[in-house]
Amino acid sequence: MTRMSRERLFHLADRIVADLTSSEGVVIRAPDEEKVRGQLRAEVFRVLEDEVKLEETIDLEVRRTLGSYSRA
Repeated sequence: MTRMSRERLFHLADRIVADLTSSEGVVIRAPDEEKVRGQLRAEVFRVLEDEVKLEETIDLEVRRTLGSYSRA
């Protein structure tokens, strides 16, 4: 399994925020809209990073379990 790079996660976070903020139903009402976008991007990145870590933990556990089934 190949881990996603931080650059790739940043890119995905940027795309998600861009898609969200360009949606008709999403409106950012703040004096500093760019600051809010940055905070949103950081939170999306954090969630993506957490999901990658969880996926790696699950993958490792599955490999351990499957490895215990093999015969010498």
